[in-house]
Amino acid sequence: MAEEFDEEEEGVDSEELAAAAAPGKSKTGLLFILVIGVLIVVVGAIAAFFILKNTAGSGNKAANVVAEVAPQPVMEPKGVPILYKVGDIYVNIQGTRSTRVLKFTPYLEVSEPKMKDALLDFGPLLKDRIASVARNMTFDELEGPKGPELLKQEIRDTLNRSLRSRLSGSIVSVHFDDFLIQ
Repeated sequence: MAEEFDEEEEGVDSEELAAAAAPGKSKTGLLFILVIGVLIVVVGAIAAFFILKNTAGSGNKAANVVAEVAPQPVMEPKGVPILYKVGDIYVNIQGTRSTRVLKFTPYLEVSEPKMKDALLDFGPLLKDRIASVARNMTFDELEGPKGPELLKQEIRDTLNRSLRSRLSGSIVSVHFDDFLIQ
């Protein structure tokens, strides 16, 4: 039995010795695999270089075309609008038998800074004229997206007519902070 074990060991050793005795075959295969690996890495690096170069180049061309086609207009700052807060106004809406109420807070944009200070003296007059304009509008006129815009125009025109002889400058626009119909 010990002899059989020795023979098996000798068989394994003889196979290893046979593989080692033919070193040309294993070295040639190893060299072939190494050359193919290096070739793949080099080809991949070259391909990546050209792909990245073309991608970066086309991005710059597109940016240049956009800049040439659509130049940005130079806008000069106009400054902050000059606003005068009138205060909260509550009015019954015409034609609703006092079942609907309009609550809004108008701001008057004026054309000149000194006009804002002058409007302080006209506070009650402004509030009365604005409330009168709003009171004379119907629910149908106030409803929808065009309703507040119509009210703004009416307020601006009415106040400019009232203040024209008393103040220099004009009310450029009317803005609402709140606009609520209940």
